[in-house]
Amino acid sequence: MKQFNYRNHPHYRHMLSHYLRQGYHSYRITKQQPPTTHYIWRTQGDSNVRESHAKNDGKIFAWDERPETGHPGEDFGCRCTAEPYYPDVKEYAEIKLYDVYDTGPEWDNSSYYPPKNILNGEWYGHIQEIVAQKPSFFQHYFYGDGQPVKLREIGLLEKVVAKYIRDGAIERLKGQIASKARLNIGNFFDYDFLNTYRLIWVKFSLGRSTIKGIYYGKSELTKEGLFIKGRIDFDFIDRFADPYDIGNWIKEDSEDPDGTPYDIADKWYGTYEALVHSDETRSVYFSRKKD
Repeated sequence: MKQFNYRNHPHYRHMLSHYLRQGYHSYRITKQQPPTTHYIWRTQGDSNVRESHAKNDGKIFAWDERPETGHPGEDFGCRCTAEPYYPDVKEYAEIKLYDVYDTGPEWDNSSYYPPKNILNGEWYGHIQEIVAQKPSFFQHYFYGDGQPVKLREIGLLEKVVAKYIRDGAIERLKGQIASKARLNIGNFFDYDFLNTYRLIWVKFSLGRSTIKGIYYGKSELTKEGLFIKGRIDFDFIDRFADPYDIGNWIKEDSEDPDGTPYDIADKWYGTYEALVHSDETRSVYFSRKKD
């Protein structure tokens, strides 16, 4: 097997040249950003420590302000280390929601509307008047021709979002975004989320619905801590297709032939802002789930 001669590699020659010119390894320039903006200088505490480095022991320095001695480990033969310095961060994380409002009356769960095939003439017109005065999930199934509706149009967006918050989804999302931000310090990043929620206590006809979304923003390491700011887009998704819950009893197609299934959907958005510890073990904001 041919032995690899790393001394001929361009990257090795670049690092050697940088070391000879600057006195420290170039990997310190190109390596991943440190987890904090400041560090505590730590020596080995023995008689071999340089006097100038011994004076730095226990002191706090900024990574972007190189001391006269250089950073720990940069000087030839230096065994000193840089212990990350974590200030007392006053953590907070806030999500503000926007575009959450209803535009129509709340639909009810009234379950009986005569099928179209037994209605005609005067009776059909009478039913149409009832439909217009008292809209419901069932009447739209039988008379809506499958037209999709928005959650706000059926008067339920505000209640669904309130339930979403009560169930702790927003608090969990704060921690999930913070955890993703720690993996993307100094960069723009996004975070996708999706879950199914049982909303029968909001409105029985909703049943299980999906709320998903995406966060996109940036995290920045500051002297105060890790600062995160961005936007979150939310999507609600549901489909009304089994008005009598026949699917709970039979495995065959449970759609009523006299009706047409329809989609229920909506969108809203929010802003996210947080200041958290860059060290997750010190923070109250972190993901409780494994992605």
